[in-house]
Amino acid sequence: MKRKQPPVRGDIEDLDLSRACQTEEEVPDEEIEVAAAAAVPKKTYHKSPIISWTRRRDGPAFDMKEFLENVKKGFVELANPRNHNQIKVVSLLPTHVQCMALWSKDYGPFIEAWKAPETHDLLAQYDSYLFNFTLNGDWGTLLEPGLRTSLAQRLEQLRWLVDNFSAKNVVLRFDPIVVYYILGDNLSGPPRDNLTNFNEIATAAATLGIRSISIAFCNDYSQVVNRLLRHSIKLAPMDKEKRYAVLRRMMVTTDPLKIKLYACSQPELLGCVGMERSKCIDGSLINQLLDGKKKPLLAKPNLREKGTSHGSGIEGCQCTKSEEIGKYAPCPHGCVYCYANPANVPNYKLQMEAAQKAAAVFVTPPNPSFNLNTKK
Repeated sequence: MKRKQPPVRGDIEDLDLSRACQTEEEVPDEEIEVAAAAAVPKKTYHKSPIISWTRRRDGPAFDMKEFLENVKKGFVELANPRNHNQIKVVSLLPTHVQCMALWSKDYGPFIEAWKAPETHDLLAQYDSYLFNFTLNGDWGTLLEPGLRTSLAQRLEQLRWLVDNFSAKNVVLRFDPIVVYYILGDNLSGPPRDNLTNFNEIATAAATLGIRSISIAFCNDYSQVVNRLLRHSIKLAPMDKEKRYAVLRRMMVTTDPLKIKLYACSQPELLGCVGMERSKCIDGSLINQLLDGKKKPLLAKPNLREKGTSHGSGIEGCQCTKSEEIGKYAPCPHGCVYCYANPANVPNYKLQMEAAQKAAAVFVTPPNPSFNLNTKK
C-alpha cells in the first residue's frame, strides 16, 4: 500500500488524517512521531548582565504588568515571530542581571510600579537601571498620534527619575529629528520639523543636571517613507550639509546649557563640529552606576555585533551588548516615523479632546526662518 512521505517540517496538522481514515490508509507511527516532534517548541536559554527592554515597542509604557509577572517568574519567553516553535528563554534573575536598560517615551507606568508597595521590591532588586528616555515634543502631534501624556507630564517624569536615581541613570534622546512636508505644501518652501519643543526639553534637562542628548535623523527606510506618505507626510530631502545646519541650529540652544549632542547610529553626523558618538547602552557608564555593588560589568565593554541576538547590528551603533526582551507586537504610540512596528492609531489627544475642531491645530507650522532650500 502506498504511503505518504513523512513531512519534513510543520506541525501535527500537516498530517492528512481525515484522508487516511476515509481510505482506510494506514498512517505509520513514525510519521506521527516526526510531525509531533516538529510541533514541540524548541527552547534556547540565555542570560546577560544587561537586559534591554525594549527597542521593539514601548514596553515600559504599555507592558508593565506583563514585565512584573516575568520578573516574578525569573525569566521571559520570546517566540520567534517567523517561527513560533522557536522560543528564547531569557533569565531575569537578579543574580544574572546587573543592569536593566529601559527604553520609553512614557515612564508613568514604571514610576507607579516603583512607588507601589506591592511591586517596589520586585523592581528594586536589580543593581542598576539605565533609562533611555525619548522626548520629541508634546502629545497629539501628527507624527506621534498615540502619545497619552503631555510634554509637561513627561518632563515631570524626567525630574522624578533624576531625583530617585540620578542624572547619570538617564540617557535623554531627541530621536528622530524629522524634517518634512505635508502633502499640499510648497515643496520649494521651508519644511516643517518636530523641533518646536526642543528648547523647552533641553532647558529642563540642563536644570536637572543632564549634560547630553542623543539624536538621530529619521531614516528613509522604504516602509517608513511609505507609511509617512499614507499619512500625507513627505520627508524633506536632507543631504549632509542640511543635516549639519539642523545640528548647528540645535547647538545654539545646547551650547549655552553645557549640553553636548551625541549621534546615535549615524556616524556621518560626526563630521559636524561638536558632535560625538552616542552609546545608548554604555558599559563604562553602567560600571559607574554599579559603584562597587558587584564586580565590574565588563573590563572593556564589547560593542554589539551584527547579526547577534544582542541587537540589530545597526551600522554605527556603539551600544554594549545586551539581551533584548521586547515582544514583537505593534506599539500603541503609533509614531508614523518608526522603523519598528507602530500600530495604526487615531490621534489620542483628539480622542480625549473631541471638542477641539481639527487635527490641523496640532500640526507644526512651517518655520520661515529655516529654509533648507536657501544657501546661507
